[in-house]
Amino acid sequence: MRAYRSGNKHIAKLAWMRGALASPSASNLRRLLLGDATSPAHLQADTSVTSQTADHTSGSPYAADLLGDLLKDEGNIEAAKAAYQLAIDSGNTFAGAYAANDLGKLLAEEGDSVGAKAAYQLAIDSGESNPAAYAEASLGDLLAEEGDTTGAKAAYQRAINSEAASGAKAYAANDLGQLLVREGDTTGAKAAYQLAIDSGESNPAAYAANSLGNLLAKEGDTTGAKAAYQLAIDSGESHPAAYTANSLGNLLAREGDTTGAKAAYQLAIDSGESNQAAYAANSLGNLLAKEGDTTGAKAAYQQAIDSGMPDPAAVAAIGLGDLLAKEGDTTAAKAAYQQAIDLEVPPAVRLASDRLETLLAIERDT
Repeated sequence: MRAYRSGNKHIAKLAWMRGALASPSASNLRRLLLGDATSPAHLQADTSVTSQTADHTSGSPYAADLLGDLLKDEGNIEAAKAAYQLAIDSGNTFAGAYAANDLGKLLAEEGDSVGAKAAYQLAIDSGESNPAAYAEASLGDLLAEEGDTTGAKAAYQRAINSEAASGAKAYAANDLGQLLVREGDTTGAKAAYQLAIDSGESNPAAYAANSLGNLLAKEGDTTGAKAAYQLAIDSGESHPAAYTANSLGNLLAREGDTTGAKAAYQLAIDSGESNQAAYAANSLGNLLAKEGDTTGAKAAYQQAIDSGMPDPAAVAAIGLGDLLAKEGDTTAAKAAYQQAIDLEVPPAVRLASDRLETLLAIERDT
């Protein structure tokens, strides 16, 4: 796992393949990954593989589950399913239960609700409290998406009431809170979010703090919202912290605290989370444009456009186009709108096309 976290996915993949394919039951996975090859030399070539990842490859069920995750990320879905199934069929109930939950999530993403539920149930029935609780939370998510809120709440509650470690419970509590918000039960939602925050598990606690902040902000409790947002920002969890910094920046901007808003947006920009950094750069551009700092606004918009993140880049290109159009630089404005169109983000395409057509119509009439 260390190699994967350090960014060396090639080493991790080789190690997990070696561990998974060592199983005598791995013929289907071997066929999907290697075709007719039975002793691929590249699995033996790198002696550093074993030393860097031995802690997660000593048993093929664990390697198979981890390999399934990596193959899913790569888009090799059939091989990912085979890897998960190898872990499920291994007889190792702990690794098999986690793999069943992972398989269920993959099937749910494919739209196979029946298959996903069956996989989740395997994990739930495993007798392993931690993966069973995660599977209950995953089942709750699926049922909520299908509109079965009663079933979803029951699944979340079973996870929360289980003997699992606090992490699984915290994720379920956060998901329950989001469902209760959609139902209008803000009191119940706050209690669920607080369960996650109090869990001591930094990642779900940070997401729950952000969700609680959003709820309190909607209710007009800006003091409480800021305190909740700060919990998430201070969590050390980069993704929820960056997301929350954006939320805090938006709240402070609405209050007129432009200095605080800029600082919050800068936190998101500096976070290393490219999508959230791009959204923050766009928001910073909007704020600077309102203040009349057109040079700073253009730079912020350009940062979002250059991020490689299509959605915030398209929004920023429209913002830049609007600013340039107001300055009378119609040539550059048209180019910015065209950038937004070329990113092919549907809502942005419509907005940018309308603006571009307006500029072209003005030019035709002059």
